[in-house]
Amino acid sequence: MPVSPSAVSEVCEYFGSRYCIPVGSGTTGLYLAMTALDVNGGTVILPERTCPNVVIAVVASGGIPVPVRNDTRDYNISPAAVARAIDDSTKAVLAVSSFGYPVDVQEIRQAIGSYNVPIIDDACQAYGGTVNGIKLGNRGDIGVVSFGYAKPVDAKGGGLVLTNSKELAEKVERSLEDAHSGLISTFKNIVLRTLMRTGHISFANRLANSVDLLRYSMPAHAENRLGRSWADFVNEVPDVRDNLRAIDRFVRQIETVIPFCYDWSLDWLPWRYSFKTSSQSAQREVMSFLKKHGIATSTLYLPLSDYPEIGGSLRRGEPNRELDNIINLRYRMTAASTGQLLERLESAVSA
Repeated sequence: MPVSPSAVSEVCEYFGSRYCIPVGSGTTGLYLAMTALDVNGGTVILPERTCPNVVIAVVASGGIPVPVRNDTRDYNISPAAVARAIDDSTKAVLAVSSFGYPVDVQEIRQAIGSYNVPIIDDACQAYGGTVNGIKLGNRGDIGVVSFGYAKPVDAKGGGLVLTNSKELAEKVERSLEDAHSGLISTFKNIVLRTLMRTGHISFANRLANSVDLLRYSMPAHAENRLGRSWADFVNEVPDVRDNLRAIDRFVRQIETVIPFCYDWSLDWLPWRYSFKTSSQSAQREVMSFLKKHGIATSTLYLPLSDYPEIGGSLRRGEPNRELDNIINLRYRMTAASTGQLLERLESAVSA
């Protein structure tokens, strides 16, 4: 049987959504959300730079991915690009809050205009903050958060679908009626995570359709991990945010860094603090400099069109190469981890 909502009631209460449904993973949640929205045969607008799992969920639900430009201010999906891409075939807009910075759902609603297309608030990387008093993940028609590998709360699996619509909640719940939370869910979670971390995108897509890979409930082990770690995460959010704001000040002192236009007056929590550099050679130099001081980094997702297994099927133009030179700082979402990063960065800048 699926995990009872009461098992994660503390987490659900935090998000303040009328309906909160535990699911197998963030990817599973996106798939179930799009299935509930009946995107089959229609198009789904999403940012051109995002996790490939997002595309897996769109295709598995029968949708046609239409990637559009990321905004160069914060590299979330561009509302202006949404306005240009939307048409009568559009069934949903997937508003991904990339690396923790909250996507502007209000601007996207304005861009959608009279089409009245539903918005999926993808907060898999962004929970821990609010916008206008509403928790990230609960600002769209339906939303998703993730507790998978290396997410703000890493329970090695599990996620939530959030909605204030009884109709959408019932559709998601019906999809999970015969989904198990035991060994089957654990097995599917391991398979999906392994396939995506090793880059087997097309194989994951085939399994999603042939063995219903993306329909499973929250694994019991993930529920237990989440229960043990959630209170600590919430309690440490203020300290983590303070550390990351201080990190922002030191990053700006590094030569060749081009900061993003982050609004620190917002109540948000950077899952990966990120910034641009002036060129690819500058990107390599900055990453090498940070590595010498024990600071872990990564680069931004490739444009979806650059993934050989999915690029050919996408409806889009040439990708925006302005975002090729981005660097992400990596850390665990704890006061200790971000505090250590702050110390190392301060030492690196003052050296």
